[in-house]
Amino acid sequence: MSKIINPIPPQGFEIVRDRIADILIDELASQAVLCADPELNINVFLERFNTLDKSEFPAANIALATGAYDNENMKTVDGTYTYYVDFYSSSKTTTERSDTLANKKLQKYLGKARAIFKNPVYKTLGFAPPFISKVTVATLDINPPTPTNDADSSVEGRLSITVRLVETTELIEAVLIAGYETKIKIGETNKGYYYKGGV
Repeated sequence: MSKIINPIPPQGFEIVRDRIADILIDELASQAVLCADPELNINVFLERFNTLDKSEFPAANIALATGAYDNENMKTVDGTYTYYVDFYSSSKTTTERSDTLANKKLQKYLGKARAIFKNPVYKTLGFAPPFISKVTVATLDINPPTPTNDADSSVEGRLSITVRLVETTELIEAVLIAGYETKIKIGETNKGYYYKGGV
């Protein structure tokens, strides 16, 4: 029989994952206007693992990768989580080669995303302190492209974001132990306390 009688709320790492996606959608849409660059209006997916089709490019996918815990006590633990923000780009040959254009677009998306998550306005991803203590853009990786003779080239890249936050656990109320009377009394001597039987 279940011993936990309260609903368990979403964990901090779930909330942060969704916030990363929301920030990326909002800020890239804003940059598309500010930079007069409609290519920054990209499709953003959450925890997608099925292969994306080129018709869905440009695109980004946000996924939780790993979590590690330390500084644990009865109520809280510090969680350090890594999230992958994967970008997908493609381009057709015009006056410039398709592979060159696709790589340039991919690096533009990675660069914008890195700048967004390193901007001081997002140092806590919009959460009130002390929920998040640190947000780090840890790595930037670009997958080696697959050579093709196709006039439509596609490339993939990944931004790794590490977030350190506090996870909480609800404490249970202790069951009170009924008091009882004892016949044992504590006496005092010049050598300390000793036990003696009571009446």
